[in-house]
Amino acid sequence: MVLKRFIGWNRNAAAWLEGHFPRIFGAPSYKAELERRIADDVARLTPSAILEVGGIDRPLLRRGRGFTYIGLDIEEKPDCYRIYDRFVVQSIEQLVDVEADMLISITLMEHVPDNKSA
Repeated sequence: MVLKRFIGWNRNAAAWLEGHFPRIFGAPSYKAELERRIADDVARLTPSAILEVGGIDRPLLRRGRGFTYIGLDIEEKPDCYRIYDRFVVQSIEQLVDVEADMLISITLMEHVPDNKSA
């Protein structure tokens, strides 16, 4: 019983510290770092078209930023056609008929059965 109460107290204390001091006690955000790197590359390379693979309706970028934003996923949702300038429904394992200067993706390859084709 004492151990269970201590563990509960410890979890609450850790959550409080993380909430009040996220830079010190919070876990590093790989997504924030990825987004920063992508933004830096977009600014440096100024691509005319960017293909995001696997983003569906949770894009890494916003359209209307000086490039054509193309989304590709194996499924579609109504917002996909609002989020991207163009949206393609197909697997990355097939030849993609899209021209882009940059390709971006997050948490995709673990869902692709045939990584070599992708």
